[in-house]
Amino acid sequence: MVGFLIAIIAIGTAMAGGGQLQGFLDPMSFSVVCGGVVAAALINYPFAQLKGALRDARLVFRDTTPTPAEVEELLVEYAAIARREGVLALEEQVREIPDGMIKHGVQRVVDGVDSETLRQLLESELAALDEHIAQSKRVYDSLAAYAPAFGMLGTVVGLINMLLTMDDPNQLGAAMGLALITTFYGSVLANLVFLPIGGKLRVRGDNQLLIGQMVVEGLVAVAQGENPSTISDMLSAFTGVEGEKGKPAAADRSFAPEPQEEAV
Repeated sequence: MVGFLIAIIAIGTAMAGGGQLQGFLDPMSFSVVCGGVVAAALINYPFAQLKGALRDARLVFRDTTPTPAEVEELLVEYAAIARREGVLALEEQVREIPDGMIKHGVQRVVDGVDSETLRQLLESELAALDEHIAQSKRVYDSLAAYAPAFGMLGTVVGLINMLLTMDDPNQLGAAMGLALITTFYGSVLANLVFLPIGGKLRVRGDNQLLIGQMVVEGLVAVAQGENPSTISDMLSAFTGVEGEKGKPAAADRSFAPEPQEEAV
């Protein structure tokens, strides 16, 4: 939000510098750019994928993904309960866990799924998460490419109208306005809205993949009956590397970006 505010102040100051701020408000130019972007997106992507990308945009402003330290503490607590009372004692914990990858994993531990199968299931889930966020990022990258293109299209239309009305000076201003303002709108939408959203989705996705890897390793260790202190030492390697890339393993909307490399 601070970034958007700075951009609005900076661009607004430049727009108001000439004292003709209303000259930048052109419904026709806006309809050319926004209408073209929406039309191209609907043609290029299934509606369900566009809907998912719009839903994922909330991650730009609000991320509910727990931190590595919080996940480590939670998994060590589950390991202690399982070690002390048996894995069936985790069934009570399942009811209190919000729906997501951790809940699914703990439930499988309680159900007695062996550690190798558990790893495969959780990594498949994490891989699905990776692909889901990658799809949403591709949508915003495409929108960022469409916006300037339709801005240039509006510029061409405006120039053509200007040439066709050369004999009427009263029409030249409107035609020139359409020719220039559409490019302005396209550039602003691409560089201030769509590209930053896609970039933030990548950042959020990297963090979620890191947390997902912690869940995989931690719950597999719980299923194997590892000592809580050993699990804590193992998971502590993930702490402090939030935001770095993780190896694609899988997914969950509640954890809910392109293939990653293994975190160091």
